[in-house]
Amino acid sequence: MDDSPIDKNEEKKIISAIKKNLPFVDLIIITDFGHGLLNEKIIEIISKSKTFLAINAQTNSANRGYNLITKYKSADYICIDEPEFRLAMHDKNTPLKQLLLSSQNLPKSKVFIVTTGKNGCLIKIKNKIIEIPAFTNTVVDTIGAGDAFFVISSLFAYLKSNPIDIGFIGNISGALKVNILGHSSSIKKSQLLKFIESVIK
Repeated sequence: MDDSPIDKNEEKKIISAIKKNLPFVDLIIITDFGHGLLNEKIIEIISKSKTFLAINAQTNSANRGYNLITKYKSADYICIDEPEFRLAMHDKNTPLKQLLLSSQNLPKSKVFIVTTGKNGCLIKIKNKIIEIPAFTNTVVDTIGAGDAFFVISSLFAYLKSNPIDIGFIGNISGALKVNILGHSSSIKKSQLLKFIESVIK
């Protein structure tokens, strides 16, 4: 895999496409896999727009330690998992709630969520932490669970939903996704609604 930074011609094309489409977009969802596409200039142009911005900066085997959420200055909504958060904070052992409250170098964000797998997620709103539990004990495959959580919760964050609802719908989506092998099928609306109904009964 060639994950070297994009060249100037590619950068110009991407920036041109972004500027052309920004006026018609309500929500920008960035899933940053750290493979060289999103450079400093592109990030700056997106961040300066007034469009609602949701960001997930992922850590994987190809970029571990080099693609941290701290490369961004601000967003309306940020969602990363616990290992990604701890890497960004350079802290392996401090209790998660304490670390989330005391962290000074995080990007500014109205809603900041750290997903914690089987333990659900923590939501940081200003100086308050809200904890939402996970909604399944059965796991077939964790691939894509974080992506499912992030994308659906981004929509709720954009709609200025209650933070509890943002974490709730994210955890519901994650619970459904971990019971799907790989990408053999997608989460259906009927499944989502049925699961929500079973949880809130």
